[in-house]
Amino acid sequence: MKWGEFINEIDKLKETYGANKYPEPRIEILWKKFCDLPYDSFRKCVNKFIAYEAYAPLFAKFEQELSVDIQNLKQKQLESIKLVSGICLDCNGTGISIFHEKGNETYGYAFQCRCRLGHALYPNFPKQYSGMEEKYISNRKLNRKLSIVSKEKQKNNSIEKHLSDYKLIQGEEK
Repeated sequence: MKWGEFINEIDKLKETYGANKYPEPRIEILWKKFCDLPYDSFRKCVNKFIAYEAYAPLFAKFEQELSVDIQNLKQKQLESIKLVSGICLDCNGTGISIFHEKGNETYGYAFQCRCRLGHALYPNFPKQYSGMEEKYISNRKLNRKLSIVSKEKQKNNSIEKHLSDYKLIQGEEK
């Protein structure tokens, strides 16, 4: 949405509820929060408020009314971040994300990845849901965790090897 479009809608709200309900600091806060949303969504929201609300809607009302649009925007931003050279980082271009129960990394569960490939190839797979991180750990995070642990082990083994070499040079036995 462009600044001019946003201001036109704010002007409608000022005409309906009074200019004192939307001072400059409040307008700036609304703009910072909703500037990335499509203009059409914001326009529909303002029109709905004008039609149904007796009192001037404030930030929480906007956030509540535009929550679906905000969620869709976050999802699109997340997908654009995940895509590197056209390959999803969560599934490595397979369309399937593997998750493990926390504390039991032996067995994995396959879920449809949130990327386009996951939706296209595996429409009948169980979908990832919000809050999964409480019970499951993703294969990508697990592999990262394991690689950090193995690097620490390599580092410790290297230190132990240097200590044993030092002891041999000093004439001490193991």
